[in-house]
Amino acid sequence: MYIKSISFKIKSDEINWKIENLEFNKINLISGKNASGKTRVLNSIFTLIHLMRGGSNIGVEEFSWSIKLIENEIDYIYDLKIKNQVILYEELTIDKRIYFFKK
Repeated sequence: MYIKSISFKIKSDEINWKIENLEFNKINLISGKNASGKTRVLNSIFTLIHLMRGGSNIGVEEFSWSIKLIENEIDYIYDLKIKNQVILYEELTIDKRIYFFKK
């Protein structure tokens, strides 16, 4: 399984980050100038991993995520929106079928 694309938005008093539809391949190299967003992309992935492992406090006011994973030609899409530590929206779609939805 590998990440095909991600979109995320993180907002707090100090942070306002947004990346839309960043696409990946099976093997990737993230490079760029200083302050161009390399660490931001990795931190967004680590934040989602933290949440998926049961972590709760991500220290931001608003967080939204969309990730597309691929395994054996099957698409897995996970969307999540959190505001003030409350899940506003969550959906898991596997091969175009909704398996989990919370609003």
